[in-house]
Amino acid sequence: MASPISTLSSEATASSSVLTHYTIPLPSGLTIHIWPTPHSQPRGTIILQHGFGEYAERYVTWHHALVPALLDHGFHVEALDLRGHGKSGGERGVVDVEEAVAEAVQLRLQREVAEEAYRGAGVTGGTGKIFLMGHSLGGLVTAGSVVADSAGVTGVVLLSPVIPGPISWFVGMPADIVARVVPGWTVPGLGSGEGGMTRDEGKRKGMEGDGGIVKKGVSFLTATSGGRVAERVRAGMDGWRAPTLVLHGTADKWADVAGSRGLVEGIGSVDKELVEMEGGWHELLNDMDRDEVLTQILKWLDEHV
Repeated sequence: MASPISTLSSEATASSSVLTHYTIPLPSGLTIHIWPTPHSQPRGTIILQHGFGEYAERYVTWHHALVPALLDHGFHVEALDLRGHGKSGGERGVVDVEEAVAEAVQLRLQREVAEEAYRGAGVTGGTGKIFLMGHSLGGLVTAGSVVADSAGVTGVVLLSPVIPGPISWFVGMPADIVARVVPGWTVPGLGSGEGGMTRDEGKRKGMEGDGGIVKKGVSFLTATSGGRVAERVRAGMDGWRAPTLVLHGTADKWADVAGSRGLVEGIGSVDKELVEMEGGWHELLNDMDRDEVLTQILKWLDEHV
């Protein structure tokens, strides 16, 4: 696969919002968002990966305003819109998870795009320590990227990661065939609508009116490629050495907390922690205990920077 930044685009644009925000279209059709911290001495960079059906900019005003909180805490934030999501190209809601993992690794290791944007914003001194953060399907992409190549990673934070269990050949073989022939077909009953995301009624209503959220279910391509990435994560857990924090709600209907339990138990890192939010639903930073969740994240970053 060609590098997503093999030919650097010069079309980076800064938004006029209070936050300095660069939107950079890549030759591959993907879009990366960069928010430089206003702090004169940055503490590091968070590479944030959003979940299925959403988009990077949602973390500015939703998810308990995570991006502004990280910026105020002294971190730059970089976030890639998955293919078929946000400002990235591709059929809406259809993402090859294996491809997304490869693109995430390449973007982390090849820093030209980010460094150019930071220079344009007048930021000097580089991007510092790199922390990875992923939610839901973005948690699986992040985990897959750590197993594939963890070079330069200071720490990992996963929020409600989707880590599906092994799939029998009886189910997997026909699903793979469908994924190859009609990749955009959706798996019946898997991942459509906003139900089960949060216990906060106001937040649920707000999601319904967000035109940027993909309202279709999970495609066969996404499901089957995600299953293969999960298998690689399980196979490579022994080599996972990066300090890791995982937060997961015990009442999550979208991503079984058992996946996070198995991940934290199995990875080789000696610095690992699983925080189970009792009764928490899938989008923890939009749920009832969002203050505590954000506090846990910032505290952990403070301890590891």
